[in-house]
Amino acid sequence: MYLAKNLGLEVNIAGDILMHDSKPMNFSDLPLRKSTAAIILNDLGQILLVQKINYADGYWNFPGGGVDGDEQPEQAILRELSEEVGLNEVKISKKSDFQSEYEWPTRVVINTLIKKGILYRGQKVNYFLIRLDFTPQDLNIQKEEIKRFKWVNVSDLSAFLKFPNQLGETLKVLESFGKLTPAK
Repeated sequence: MYLAKNLGLEVNIAGDILMHDSKPMNFSDLPLRKSTAAIILNDLGQILLVQKINYADGYWNFPGGGVDGDEQPEQAILRELSEEVGLNEVKISKKSDFQSEYEWPTRVVINTLIKKGILYRGQKVNYFLIRLDFTPQDLNIQKEEIKRFKWVNVSDLSAFLKFPNQLGETLKVLESFGKLTPAK
């Protein structure tokens, strides 16, 4: 067992958080962070993927991020697209009825506490479809968060979506959107 005193955490050798601020902690009692992700479809029918700074090579995701304060998910995704990839003045085509939920490894829980001062056990993600009538070749990516971006065909997603359950949940989101057709 070791202590992360500056964070007020007591963590066992397996990485389980046992105490927070000297109080016993039940991990399942921690809230899920509200988050958003955008399925951005270009004029060629391809989807935008981003590789975040903290991802291992070969792991990709959709642009998006957390919902701040009283922000609505629709506001959050538009803000995130502006911040992460420099896409401004885009319109949401659809919001998926499907939301994914997942728990983070303990190191991510601790890193989130360090960065944001809040303990979350994972995320609950709202998905949005954004249709573009062009293909941006040079996105203004936020270099503090994003390593690179890539436009991929839907049929190639399995080569990039490698996190646990990521591909299966993405297929449910895509199904909820119906037939994906580029903007006209």
